[in-house]
Amino acid sequence: MKNKIFGIYAKVFSYTVLILVAVIVVAALFFSSQISEIMQVMERQQLTNIFTPLFEGIENKSDDEVRLFAEEFHQRNASVEFSIVAENGEVIFQTRNAAALNIGSVGGEQQSVFFGVRPIDDNFQSNEPLSNGMTVYMASTLYDGVAHNEFVQRTVIVLLILLAIGALSASVFAHRIARPIRNIARDTKRMASLELVPPPIPRRDEIGQLAEDVYIMYEALKNEIERVREMEENQRYFFSAASHELKTPIASTLILLQGMLDNIGDYSNHPKYLLECIKKMKTQSKLISEILDIVRLTDGTIIPNYEKIDVGAVVTSVVASHQTLIEAKEQRLTINLSDTLSCKADTLMLTRVLSNVILNAVQNTPEHGEICIWCEKQNDSSVRLFILNKGANIDESALSNVFEPFYREDKARSSEVNRSGLGLTIVKKTLDCMGVGFLLENTDDGVCFWIDLPTEK
Repeated sequence: MKNKIFGIYAKVFSYTVLILVAVIVVAALFFSSQISEIMQVMERQQLTNIFTPLFEGIENKSDDEVRLFAEEFHQRNASVEFSIVAENGEVIFQTRNAAALNIGSVGGEQQSVFFGVRPIDDNFQSNEPLSNGMTVYMASTLYDGVAHNEFVQRTVIVLLILLAIGALSASVFAHRIARPIRNIARDTKRMASLELVPPPIPRRDEIGQLAEDVYIMYEALKNEIERVREMEENQRYFFSAASHELKTPIASTLILLQGMLDNIGDYSNHPKYLLECIKKMKTQSKLISEILDIVRLTDGTIIPNYEKIDVGAVVTSVVASHQTLIEAKEQRLTINLSDTLSCKADTLMLTRVLSNVILNAVQNTPEHGEICIWCEKQNDSSVRLFILNKGANIDESALSNVFEPFYREDKARSSEVNRSGLGLTIVKKTLDCMGVGFLLENTDDGVCFWIDLPTEK
């Protein structure tokens, strides 16, 4: 409840209204004296405008003519009261209420002049001497206390209307400011719970930028959490598969050793089975080394050392290491690489990648089959190296899994050729570490693996 009452909307609205009230009060206090002066000037100007015809009408007239004209003037302007006094103090004409309002001279003494019931200061003495010696004392009942109070009331009403309009505007303003902020607060709360949050509505201001930045952080966090979950899942799978791969040979070796200890049957031929145990341990040692390599490639402890290398020389050295197996399967190997072809890469890492890929191609190419290696220039900054084993095919459902640790499409056949199931996993981790693009795909001629090698780094 506290958040709702003292939320961003209430704060923005309250602060805006308080500022508006302060501005109105300061303005009213500042202009109050000016308004009073303006009213007095208007009153004086009004009287001048009203009595100017009277001044002009009685100028240079006899007393009787003055009385007659003054009577007619008063009939036309019943709201004004005045007295016309001769130079000797004699009242020539006086309206009915003039005496009651002390307008003019009584008993030979000039009385104070009033507007209604309000005395007029020295600046507003309403007397005008004429050329014939007469003086007109004047006042108007138009500007009495009621008129003044009415003006004050109207002023207050106007200020209240301005305050109401200002409060309405402040409400709209606070709503426009608070709504997107509330939306951001609501979305961030949902983001904290990892709920699905739609992208924010685009706004071309700081609030829009804030919402966009928060959403970008949310997307990055969500991707990072998904990546961590995927890594945890991969680790669970990896350690589960690794434990299985290590457990079976170790159990087999233990059986051999126990048989030799007990001299059971053929197991009494210790040299034969000791060699078998050594062979199994070497295989396990190689497997453990590959597992450690995958771990180092994954956690980023291996940093590539980029240098300019001859691609043809690296391919030739790798092919030479597998030449015996190629000849045993009577396979044809076609290499079409330029002698001047070079790239920027880590020599050891690229050699290991090509060794695993070419070995995989040799093992999966049928006997008397053909393996082709060639290169095509992609642009000024990269070349693409192709390795194609003709006549081979990978089931489409398995293409996405061949880079998983310990994955074997043909488990029985893989066991016969003593495959660890980590070769292509090491290839993927190494190329990812070097930031090199690659793809394994089925083509009309067979299975093709290509690598985009940078020519400059």
